[in-house]
Amino acid sequence: RESGRLEQQVTDDDHDDDPEQLLEDLFQVGHQLLAIRTIATHSGETYRGMVRRIRMLSDEDKPLIADLADRFAMVRSMAEGQREFVHGVIQFYQTRTSTHMTIAAESLANTSVAQNDQMRRITAWVAIVAVPTAVTGFFGQNVPYPGFGERVGFIVSTVIIVCAAGVLFAIFKAKKWL
Repeated sequence: RESGRLEQQVTDDDHDDDPEQLLEDLFQVGHQLLAIRTIATHSGETYRGMVRRIRMLSDEDKPLIADLADRFAMVRSMAEGQREFVHGVIQFYQTRTSTHMTIAAESLANTSVAQNDQMRRITAWVAIVAVPTAVTGFFGQNVPYPGFGERVGFIVSTVIIVCAAGVLFAIFKAKKWL
C-alpha cells in the first residue's frame, strides 16, 4: 500500500512535496520490503526443513507445515516484486529529476550567453564614449598644447575624437559586439 502511495506521489506533476523526504520514504519502503523478503525466506526454509527432518510429525501435520512454507514463499515473492517496483519508481523519479535539471541548466546557459552579449555591447559603448572624455580631458588641461587657443586646435581634437570613436566602433562591429 505504501509503495503505491509513493508511486502516485512521484507521478503526480502537481505535487509540492520535499524531494529529499520523498526519496527517503521510497528508500525506507524498499528497505522494509527487503526485510520482509528476508524474514519470509528464512521462515519458509525453516518450515520446509521441518517437513523433511522431523519424523514425529503426523501425516496430516506435514501438509499444513508445507502449506506454511509455501505461504512464506508467496510472501517472499510478493515482497520481492514490490521491492523491484519501488526500485523502478526511484529510477523513474531520478530520471525525471535529472531531465528537469538538464533543461534548467540549458535555460540558465542560454540566459548567461544572452547576458554576456549584452555586457559586450555595454562595454563597447562605454569604450566609445570614453574616447571623447579622454580627448576633451587632455585638451581641457590648463596647460598649453599645440593649437591651444586656436581654431585648428579645436578641429584637431574633434577629428581625433571622431576617428578614435569610429575605429572603436568598426572594431567592435567586426567582433559582433555591436
